[in-house]
Amino acid sequence: MKIYISGPMSGHVDMNRSAFNAAERLLRRGGYRPLNPVRNGVNETAPYLDHMRADLRMLLEADAVALLPDWERSNGARIEVGLAQSLNMNVRPLPDFVFDTPEESDVFSGVCDRFSVPRSKVKTVCEVSQAVGALVAMFGALAMKAPDNPVGWAWNICLPLIFGGLALTFVGHAFGRRLEEAR
Repeated sequence: MKIYISGPMSGHVDMNRSAFNAAERLLRRGGYRPLNPVRNGVNETAPYLDHMRADLRMLLEADAVALLPDWERSNGARIEVGLAQSLNMNVRPLPDFVFDTPEESDVFSGVCDRFSVPRSKVKTVCEVSQAVGALVAMFGALAMKAPDNPVGWAWNICLPLIFGGLALTFVGHAFGRRLEEAR
């Protein structure tokens, strides 16, 4: 299956090539034939219109479209998505294509939906989850070392904080690592 990669380029360092190339690698590893607009054959210095024409021709060859984070902020990506949807193409976030099993994708989707997190913000959420988890665990550990800490309080409050914080850190790290493999 040919999958076109759509996402923001303008305004990003090096036109966001690293994200597009990482998505290409992930899709290829998943057995897909990625169509990467970074490799549209148009000279980098060519006008925007020339790039969009080449990208849209490439899009028309695809069977589906994989969306990179923050695609909604890109005029070009919104045009690509609009065209793909009008042609009834399968348009989904990149993680929906690259997780190893449908169950992994369902877990990812479920987490995003449960906490009303747009998939384009998952990397930020993973980083925040790791930071908050580490702080909660550290707070639990410091509270447990307090000299006037009664034993019952330590077991009932501090240990759940420590383990809850570590679990939150682990979940954030696991999802974050999955996204970083793409880079």
